[in-house]
Amino acid sequence: MKNVQFIRKVILPVAIGLVSYQSIAQEQTPYSLEDLWQMTIENNTALQLSAGQIDVAAAKVQQVKDKGLPQIGVNAQLTRLYTLSDFLLSDSDGNVVFGLPKDHFDAQPIVASASKELFTGFGHQAEHEIADYMLEASRYDHMQVQSDLKLGVASLYLNIIKMVQSSATVKANLDLITQKETEVKNFLDNDLVTETDLLDVQLQRSDLEIVLLDLQNKEQIARYKLGQLVGYAGDGLIKVDTTFHRASVSDQTNLEEGFSKEERADLLAAEHKIKAAESGIKRLKSANYPHVEVAATYIYLNPDVSKGIIPESNHYLSALNLGLSVKYSIGALYNMKGRKDEASVKLHQANLQYDYLSQQMESEIFEEQKNLQSSIEKERVARSAMHNAQRNFDLSNSKFRNGLILGSDLVKSQNMLLKSQMDLIAAQIDIQMVYYRLQKAKGILN
Repeated sequence: MKNVQFIRKVILPVAIGLVSYQSIAQEQTPYSLEDLWQMTIENNTALQLSAGQIDVAAAKVQQVKDKGLPQIGVNAQLTRLYTLSDFLLSDSDGNVVFGLPKDHFDAQPIVASASKELFTGFGHQAEHEIADYMLEASRYDHMQVQSDLKLGVASLYLNIIKMVQSSATVKANLDLITQKETEVKNFLDNDLVTETDLLDVQLQRSDLEIVLLDLQNKEQIARYKLGQLVGYAGDGLIKVDTTFHRASVSDQTNLEEGFSKEERADLLAAEHKIKAAESGIKRLKSANYPHVEVAATYIYLNPDVSKGIIPESNHYLSALNLGLSVKYSIGALYNMKGRKDEASVKLHQANLQYDYLSQQMESEIFEEQKNLQSSIEKERVARSAMHNAQRNFDLSNSKFRNGLILGSDLVKSQNMLLKSQMDLIAAQIDIQMVYYRLQKAKGILN
């Protein structure tokens, strides 16, 4: 009985407390951008599909290896053999050593064979190259998908930070206008302002409430999309660390300097696809060469099953054939044109794809470098504009208190302040977003 009471009074509350603490801790854990990127790598379906393509390419490499192994087969039959005429086999002295009468009987032939191609006109080597190049291309394609997803995650993450900071700014302005509304009501009671002034302030408060609702709605949508993208399995909407970390000036400057095509995953994938297409042409040309094969065949023949499945010694035929064969396809001289044309077109398309991606890369880098410079300049202008708007609002507020301007003028100055604050937030977020886009354009956001 005492044990039961001890469990109820001590152990059970502690256990419940631990579970509750763990649940709250898990619920309140915000994810950083690095955490979100790692979740994407582990959980995203598109990335898993891309990884599956690597597995398929690796399986094709193994198939080519398997194809180069010796081919071994066994064929066993139970047949009725009809001899259409007498058959006699004599030695050099004319003595009959083997014969079959014109008759029919049940026979049991077994043939076991093994063969290995020694030379395929470099065709097997070309197949190895194609499989290896396509495996590497699939890996680079996977890296490109990962880069695209990381940029998408960064975009949603920064958008959430933008919504949170904008909401905080609107809330601050909403608190300010609410206080101003109370102040205006007191002025109205003392006949220092008109009813219109109060209505202007109240309308401003309503407008800010609508703006806040819109921002909160956009934040929830962004958090939902982000959760879907990273494979978030928790309850409710995903929570992120909204502490804003922007790239340093040195990082931005270093990113603007130079680039290498060896870092772009899509270009490297296209390059390997070109090599695979070239090996495809090499594989077709292998048909112009003779193919050499070594083979061994063992033949067992029980000519009369009626005398037993396992005959006595000297009552069955056992022979071993060892040989080297050379085969040449004459048809390859005239029936390969269509396949060769197709392979040439594929090679041409692969080269065009590489050129297109190369030009696109240069265009993206140039555009994002200009965007980064422009965003930095916009931030400077927006910061200056916000200081001016803050000063203008302070002056307007002082004038309104002294009855020198109307309530609509005060509202107008606050709108200018709010706009400048939102512009500065947008400019700061935009710098970081352009920074990530430039990283992706240069192939270093992997």
